[in-house]
Amino acid sequence: MDKGSILKRNTEDWILEILSFLGLLGCLYPLLFYGEFEAGEVFPMHYNFRGEVDGWTDRSILWILPVISVSIYLILLVSERFYRKFTYPVRVNDDNKEQLYRLGVRMLRWLRLFIALLFAYIQLTGLQIARGDVFSLNPVIMGVFPVVLLGVCGYFYLKMFACRKNL
Repeated sequence: MDKGSILKRNTEDWILEILSFLGLLGCLYPLLFYGEFEAGEVFPMHYNFRGEVDGWTDRSILWILPVISVSIYLILLVSERFYRKFTYPVRVNDDNKEQLYRLGVRMLRWLRLFIALLFAYIQLTGLQIARGDVFSLNPVIMGVFPVVLLGVCGYFYLKMFACRKNL
C-alpha cells in the first residue's frame, strides 16, 4: 500500500471535488458585484436561529466568507495527505489500515463538499438579502446542514468501527 493508492481519486471522489469547487465558486461569486455597491450600503453580518438578520455591516463583509471558505477547503485538502496521523475509532493494524485510511480521506472529501456548499449558500443568500430579494436565510436549510455534517462524521465513524469486525 502506497500513499498514492489511498489518495487516488475514483469517479465518486472526482464528483465530490467538482461539486466542492463549484461551492467555492458560489461563495466567490458575490465578489464580482463588490464594485456595484456603495461604501455606505449595509450587508448582513449575523443571523439568529430563525435565519433573520440581526447584525449589519458594510460591503467588506463580502470578503470574509470566501476567505474562511477557501481556508477551510485548503486545510481539509492538505489534511487528507496526512491520513496516517488521523485519530481512528479503532486500532489501526496491517489488516485494516488501507480501509481505514481510505475512509478517513473520503470523509474529509465529503466534509469539504458540505462546508463549501454551506458557505456558498450563506454568501449567496446574504447578497440577495442586501439587494432586498429575500429577507432571511431558510431556517430549514440552516438546520439541515449541522445534521448533515454530523451525519457524515457518524456514517464514516460507523464504517471505520465496522473495520474492527472485518479482521
